[in-house]
Amino acid sequence: MTTPRQLLLIPVSLLTLLLLMACGGQGSSDDRYEAGLALIEQGQWEEAIVELEAASEAFETNAGYRRVSGDFEEARQITAKHLDALLKISQAHTELGQDRKALEALSSAVHVDPKSATAYASRALLHTKLGMDGEAEKDIAKAEELGYDAAQLKSDVEAAKNAR
Repeated sequence: MTTPRQLLLIPVSLLTLLLLMACGGQGSSDDRYEAGLALIEQGQWEEAIVELEAASEAFETNAGYRRVSGDFEEARQITAKHLDALLKISQAHTELGQDRKALEALSSAVHVDPKSATAYASRALLHTKLGMDGEAEKDIAKAEELGYDAAQLKSDVEAAKNAR
């Protein structure tokens, strides 16, 4: 049996969800994403990270909401932006010499989209740079399985090994 307290929680939960969407909705996350991309273009790495991380968090929430509400196409589009934001965050951390943080962003990218050949290839290169050749080999295999250009990846990995 539903109690009066449980009945009260339903409208409160809906109101909370609507307020969250209004305050940090898709428009806001898109604005932060676009700002982050512009900052990347300007080489303002730290500022870009702040904007892209905020966008990434909002994208994660918004994509989940869209999936729950049955809007799978919109969820897919948001997830694509989420993935790109994480790849750009990794790029910015790499530019700042923060390879471990870049690796965290790439691991998040793989989690967000396990079918992203680019995320696996990028992580393979960073693993190689860090001397984590065993982990790099796993990512190389997965990137190639997902359709990444094997010859190009092997060439890039060799260059990364030679640069160590």
